[in-house]
Amino acid sequence: MRWSPVARPPPAMTKKVKVASRGCSNGGGRCAKVADLAEMNGRINMVEFELKREVQLMKFAVEKQRAMARVEMMEAEANRMQFRFRLMCGLVWGGSLVYIASHRY
Repeated sequence: MRWSPVARPPPAMTKKVKVASRGCSNGGGRCAKVADLAEMNGRINMVEFELKREVQLMKFAVEKQRAMARVEMMEAEANRMQFRFRLMCGLVWGGSLVYIASHRY
């Protein structure tokens, strides 16, 4: 569904409506009131569309924040695991050095 930047009423509203000439500027042609209603309807549709888009963008932003938080948690976990791994490697390596050094002579 494409929206033009100019709020246009739906085609059904723009058809010539035969109304009694009472209250109409151009005497029985397209009534000014009907035209105004059509324009208002178009504007309302446009505003509704904009609001829906804003809500979608907000939902997207929230999802993005959640995803970022999840990624950060994963990174923190990975860093912890890496630190433990390095610590263990260091201890094993250091221990083996000490063992080799003490059993050399």
